[in-house]
Parts: sequence; structure tokens; C-alpha cells
Amino acid sequence: MSDEGLPSAAAGPSDPSSSSLLSHLADSLANSNAATGPAAARGTVKLHVLFSVPRQARELYPFAHVDADDAYATSKSTPVKALVEHIFVTASFTPAAEERTAPGSEEREARLIYALECFLYTLPAHESAIMYVSKIDSSGWGPTPTPTHLRKLIDGQTTTAHNGKEEKAKDFNYSTSITKVLTQSFLSYFASLSHWTSSKTLPSVRHISLHILARAQRAYLFPSSEENKNKHVLSDGQLIKWWRAIVSEVSCGVQRRFINGGGSLDVRSFYIIPGYNDLESHPLVPLPPRSSAKRSSNAQPTPEQALAETHWVYGHPYSHKGAGLKSNEPLPPLPLSGPSFDMQKAPLINQNHIATLLPHFPDDPKSRFIAEIARDSHEHAKGQPQQEEKREGSDETTSNGSGNGQGRPKRRSATPSTPTKRLKAENSRASSRRNTPGASSSASPSPSPVKLTSTQRIHMRERGGLNKVSPDEFWERMGFRQECCSGNAVGVFVALFTLFPHRDEAAQRDEGASAGGGRSAMEAQPFALPHPAIKDMVYKHLIVDACEWSDAEKSVSLTKTWDGVVERNLKRKAAGPAAEEARSKLSQKEKEDIGRDHVWKEVELQGPTSAQIKIAEEKWKELSSAGKAPNGGEQAEEAKERGPTVNTLSVKRKRKT
Repeated sequence: MSDEGLPSAAAGPSDPSSSSLLSHLADSLANSNAATGPAAARGTVKLHVLFSVPRQARELYPFAHVDADDAYATSKSTPVKALVEHIFVTASFTPAAEERTAPGSEEREARLIYALECFLYTLPAHESAIMYVSKIDSSGWGPTPTPTHLRKLIDGQTTTAHNGKEEKAKDFNYSTSITKVLTQSFLSYFASLSHWTSSKTLPSVRHISLHILARAQRAYLFPSSEENKNKHVLSDGQLIKWWRAIVSEVSCGVQRRFINGGGSLDVRSFYIIPGYNDLESHPLVPLPPRSSAKRSSNAQPTPEQALAETHWVYGHPYSHKGAGLKSNEPLPPLPLSGPSFDMQKAPLINQNHIATLLPHFPDDPKSRFIAEIARDSHEHAKGQPQQEEKREGSDETTSNGSGNGQGRPKRRSATPSTPTKRLKAENSRASSRRNTPGASSSASPSPSPVKLTSTQRIHMRERGGLNKVSPDEFWERMGFRQECCSGNAVGVFVALFTLFPHRDEAAQRDEGASAGGGRSAMEAQPFALPHPAIKDMVYKHLIVDACEWSDAEKSVSLTKTWDGVVERNLKRKAAGPAAEEARSKLSQKEKEDIGRDHVWKEVELQGPTSAQIKIAEEKWKELSSAGKAPNGGEQAEEAKERGPTVNTLSVKRKRKT
């Protein structure tokens, strides 16, 4: 064996409580088996984390403030205030000098290997946040891990346990994928609420809803990358299982971190495949086990243990039936139920309606279906008699209260129809009040007419149409949508992370809220870009058809172009004091260093060298010829533990009609 030893693999991902997202991703990757250990490669991974400047997002809950039955309440209400940040993460890999970039190429060049796009919504008034993972993709140009049969023959095959002692590594397959490590680290950073607790310039957030749509496609962000033979394209069932495993490990890791810190975090995890009930989904995606083997509280769970300990519910959190709860049990906390996060105390307008339960996201099948239901409400209303008055040159109409044209209180039938009769009636009522003792103090004033814009009228009708569809009916009908029944199954994940305060903390929060306390302002991240900038960069330099990510040479050129575009945008458009200071010092430092440690960072992968792998290959050949290869007996033992194979009939997929 070579005297050059391997660095010991770290015990787990880094603690995100006091670091930025970029630092957390870099530390998690550097401390994972994907960067150190027998399975790792050698080279450099360059991470980019781009944030947009926060902007208002009234499209998140467009109908939540509308009351379908009360025009007065609708006229006084305002849309739910939310701020959205567009987040885009990329990773590129440059092989070490001794490694090969790709088959048939000896050049040491960087290529993009990973990209993730998401939208983060913050609701300051509700102390909650919503994260929607929009797209994730790999190009296939990532480092090739060490073959499994060689990992136990490489010098340094020990890992550092949680107690600091060295033990023999039992599982060399755990978290060796850069895609898995980065995705898991990204989600855990926000699920632990570290994005808000580590900053004094962000609002207080005690709840986050994580939304993921697992829809299998051959390429999302890297066009033609499916033609790269090194890319592993997942089927629909494989992708759903992959996401479920990722969220399971995130949930267990975040809960363990809070328990070790003396806190408590409530985690609820749901997934559903529209068009399949739980039993029908089992052949495609096996239902998670309900129990697992016991382990110590400090031990890192295996993927199987994490899956069982997450306590997945096949359904959705928007009704008792969907959440698997009894009728007298409270529903899981949702974003609009804050800041108390008690669904029983939430306003009635926010309960049991898809308009206030389901947020709207860009390029989301659920949001398209909600918009279609809202549009259909106008078609259903065409056959009903309309009593609305339309005035030329004005978009306002007058109503005495409710959405059906009736007043608050409902006295439309007693109101005179002509102007002369209305004037006489008003004079008569005024004279009666003057001649009645105590009438002025005890009688309530007559309701004044409510002015509604045409947009408000439209929203009231659309909200009425949405109220007619229950959450359970919505998900049942989702199974017949084109996105869910065209051949591939679609998995919908919702994970809820809520930090409930202690009684003393809750009282202090109530006092602070009554006194106007709490942070409601939200500053941009360092080097944040204008909201359209990230979208333009992605569309023009990543996902256009002209970008051929399957070609080895073109992928190098495309990666250089992406790095250059990011650098130019940081110089010209980035916001914040850090960006201004960096721009002022461009003449004093290398231009390509702008944004270092704020937007981009490099991580060294320190896997086994080529010499170590060559020695392991020779030793494996010797053991194989002697019939002592290390994998033979273990495979039989693993097969014995799995038990007999059970064959099940597959579910017939629904076809598009």
C-alpha cells in the first residue's frame, strides 16, 4: 500500500446555525463521503449560489383575502403579503491533474455537473416561509466514484465515528453522490430555519413548508444531457423514491440537531401520487416501514432508519382525511395559520378552502388546476341572472355588502327603487330617529354602499368557485389531469417544519406583537441580483436548445460562458454593501475573485489517488484468482437478510384519452 493515507470522512453534515447557505453547502460537501473516503474522486468542485433581491409576491395566495359571500369584507381586505427570492445553485467539477476529465479526453477542464432552482417565499406577518423546489438536474459530467469492489481494499478504509474513535467503515455507499449531498444540505439549511435565525436583517420565521414536485424528465436544466452515457436518468418511481429518501434524511437530521440543542421541532411529512391510492402506489413506490431498528440518539441513521423514523403519511395536510387524522384532531400547522400555528384558532376564512390552503407556484400543475377552476366559475355564472350595474367609463360597481348583491344587513327587498322614493325614505328614517328617545345611541347606522372594482367582483366569483371544491376532491381530480395521467406518475411532497415556542416565549411574542415589535423588513442577500436577471441567465445560457450538454467539448465552453455571465452580472447588477465594496476594489484585486465566499466557493475532493486505485485493483485480482474476493460472501449474507423475493403485480397506468 501507498504511504499516502486518506483523510478521514467526517461524521456528518455541518451545522448550519451560524453560516450562510454557500458556506453550509461547501462545508457539508467537504465533510461528506463524496469528498473524502474510498469512494471519492480527486478534483475541485466550484459552487455558485445566486439570490435575487426580494420582491412582493401577491401571486402566492391570490384568493386568500377574498370573501365570496361578503363584499364589504372583500373591499376592506388586502392580499397576503409575501416576499419571494429566486435561488439558483450550480456546481462545476474540475478533475485533478492526474485524473481524466471524460472518456477520450485528457484535458483538465471544468464542467457544470449540478443545478438546482427554487423559490423561497417569506410571510413576515405569519412568521412563516414556503419553499418550492422548481427544478433539479445533473449533466452526467460529475466525478466517477471508486468501484465498489475496490473501496475496502484501499488504504485508509476507516471512518471517524461520532465518539471520535475510529471504526471499520460498514457502508461505503452512504452519501457518495455530490447531487445527493448538495440537495440534502440545501434543504436542511432552510428546514432548520437557519436562514432566518442566523441573520438580524431578516424577519422572524418559525415555520417552513417544503414543496417538491417529483416529475421525471430526461433533462430539466441541461438540454441533451440525457444523451451523455454517464448520466443516470431516473424513472418516475425511482425519482419519487429518491426524493422521499432525501426528505427523510433531512427531517431526521434537523430533528436530531434540535434535540441535541435542547429544543423541539415539529415535523410532518406527506407525499401523494395523484391517481393512486396508497395500496395502488405500493408496487411503484413501496410504502415506508412503520418501525425500524433501535439506535442511539447521537448515531446517524441509515437511509432505511431515516425513512421509518420520518413517519410518512400517504396523503396531504389539507384535510383530516388527507392527513390521516380524526375529526376532533387539529390539522397540521400551515403557513397562513401563523403566528400561533393553531389551525383551530385560525380565521374561518382560512380554513378548509383550497384558496387558502394551497399556495401558487410558477410552472406548477396544482397552480394551473386552481387557476382553471377559478376560470370555470365564470362559465358557470353565465347562465345565472346578473344584477350588476355597469357604468360607462368606470370600473367600479356599487353593492350593499354581500357577494350576491345583498346588504349588510340583508334588506335589499325593502329598499325603494327610484331616487325620489329613496330620498323620501331617508328623510322619514331621519325624522323617526330624532323623535325616538335614545334611538341615536342604540340604533346602528345604516350600511353605506360598498364600492367594488370589477377586479374585486371577478375575484369574488372565482373564490366562490374554488370554495365549492374540497381539498379531497381537488386531489382526486388531480389524478385525471394531463400531467398526472399521461404515462408517468408524479409525486407531490409537502414537509412541514414548525418551531413551537414555550409558554413564556409565546407570551413575550404576544406582547411584542401588540406593541408592534418583531422584524418585518427583509434585506437582500449579499450580491443579490435583480429578480429578472437570474431567470434571463438560466434561459439564455443553460436551457436553450442550442446548449448541447452531452458534448464534452461544448460542455466546457458552456461552463466557461456561465461563469463569465455570473461574473458580469455581479459586477454590474449585484446589490448590497458587499457588492459595492467589491466593485470599488476591482482595480486592486483579480477581477475573477468578485463574489468569492459570498456567491462562489471551491471545495477540494480528496479521494484515493490513481496509484492507490491501481494497487487495489492488483490486490483484488489476486484475491479473485484465489477465490477470496471481498464481495462474494457479503452479497450472499445481504441476500439472506433480505429474505425471499416476493413478486407483485404492477399497477396498470392510466393512459391519456
